[in-house]
Amino acid sequence: MTAAIFNEEAMSGFARQLRSSEFRQFWQSRVAYEVAIHYAAMENHIEESLFGLRLLKEFHIENKKVLEIGVGAGILTAWLLKNGVDAWGIEPAGTGFEFHANVFSCVQDFFNLPSERIIDAAAEDLKPSLINDVDLIFSVNVLEHIQPQNLPAAFAGMKSVLAHGGGMLHHCPNYLIPYEPHYRLPLVPFFPHLTGKLKGVYKQGLWQSLNFITYFKVKKLAAGADLVVQFKKGLMAVAFERLEKDEVYASRHYLLKNFFPVLKYSGILWAMRHIPPSLCTPMTFYLRVFT
Repeated sequence: MTAAIFNEEAMSGFARQLRSSEFRQFWQSRVAYEVAIHYAAMENHIEESLFGLRLLKEFHIENKKVLEIGVGAGILTAWLLKNGVDAWGIEPAGTGFEFHANVFSCVQDFFNLPSERIIDAAAEDLKPSLINDVDLIFSVNVLEHIQPQNLPAAFAGMKSVLAHGGGMLHHCPNYLIPYEPHYRLPLVPFFPHLTGKLKGVYKQGLWQSLNFITYFKVKKLAAGADLVVQFKKGLMAVAFERLEKDEVYASRHYLLKNFFPVLKYSGILWAMRHIPPSLCTPMTFYLRVFT
């Protein structure tokens, strides 16, 4: 089973089915809005699910219980379910993305997947009465959207539902580096919120959702929850390498793509693999209970 889960060619085939006219017609038959307006967003979710799958490759998830924080359209969770993983997800209702729930419901029925796997809750709401004995919790570009005052409760909530020996894997921006990837904007150093004012986006829901989490904030949150944290190295180089391999990701970061050949052939990309995690964005880190 594990080999099939992490077969990127098979996952790409799954993605092609989600882009097919058959699936889109099925989706359209279930909703009142015009689904075509969400095709671009679906492409982003598909791309993120492929990236998330690569992050999970180092883990043995066969016969394990896994929980995705902030499933969005639920594509990665759906893929795991399709391959027999005991996969669950959380996504709070009322996040402003009605099509997320619609899409996951359609994917679930289109592929005859197990039902009732998405829990209506935020990370800070997690407790053993909702779900328990989770072997691996993971998220991709979600932690930066948890309100700052809720981050300690989110870390405590996630910890509370872990099985003995379980852990967490999270991937998100490190705003110690003054760059905002959602808007593709350089930030005013030490005053990131000021950028929103200067660019006129501070009233937008996406901007207001950002907490500008940093490497040092993660370390503080981990210590506060009695969790050991380990950061992966060389991720800035990996992020740039995605520009060469991932067309959807590259289209979102077309300005950075123009610099990629310079980085690659000058040796700067090689040097990036040795930059300390504290000075890299994005960041990926693994958390486990302190023993």
